[in-house]
Amino acid sequence: DISLSLLFQQVIVSANIALTSWSSNNTVTLAALELLSGLATLHFDSQSHVDCRDAVQWVCDFIETQAHQKPHLQTKNLHTSIVAAFRTLLIWIMEHTHLLAHENCLSSILRVIEFGITGSFSKLEDGKVVYKEDKESHPISGRVKDIAEFTLYCLMERFGSFPSACGAATT
Repeated sequence: DISLSLLFQQVIVSANIALTSWSSNNTVTLAALELLSGLATLHFDSQSHVDCRDAVQWVCDFIETQAHQKPHLQTKNLHTSIVAAFRTLLIWIMEHTHLLAHENCLSSILRVIEFGITGSFSKLEDGKVVYKEDKESHPISGRVKDIAEFTLYCLMERFGSFPSACGAATT
């Protein structure tokens, strides 16, 4: 139904506006993330796949932006909003498996997971790559690291076992 699809689109855009414009207000941020989490449980036609990718990209952008706050702004409330954003992200990717088939979407998801676990990126803005053995781990908080690791665990648990040990034909 086109009216439901438009409503879905409008609510996602409204939640994004709340996340970007009111990111310093923890109550608004948590409400917007809760709204996005609820929307993730809805399933529409294939046209909404773009809206789903947009929602996930906005959540990834929110996590990255919040995680890059200056150290004196790194508060318990900020980390709570990042943890809530990871939970929202997890709901989206578990409910909409098609998101992982989109290269940019998957790349964004893995990028924020990596940052959540280590506090830095392997692929730098200048195109250089920092390998794991050369990388120091400095996550912004233990809670953020734990939820990022859990998100990675869920991804691997749900999607990382193909093909099975018996071969692709048995999966």
